[in-house]
Amino acid sequence: MNMDMDSRRQTKFSFTNGWQVSVINDGYGAEKGFVEACVFSPDGTRVEDVLDDTGSDGSGIVGWLNDDDLVKLLVRVASLRPSSTWKEATK
Repeated sequence: MNMDMDSRRQTKFSFTNGWQVSVINDGYGAEKGFVEACVFSPDGTRVEDVLDDTGSDGSGIVGWLNDDDLVKLLVRVASLRPSSTWKEATK
């Protein structure tokens, strides 16, 4: 896993399987100390159907993540197969 912090309060996680997660601390839930995440497939496409079972609104953005939720998301993405779609990678 590679972590890249930039000046916009964003952290980008890049995994060896090609998947990436962008995390910001000024999105949904920020006023309560939560972070927001967005998952990108190996081809760089935002995954809109990501985590339908964990609260994505269909936009690919998952907000209101506490530290434990974020770690679970990162572990899940890190374990995906290197595929171009979420559905293929999670089969």
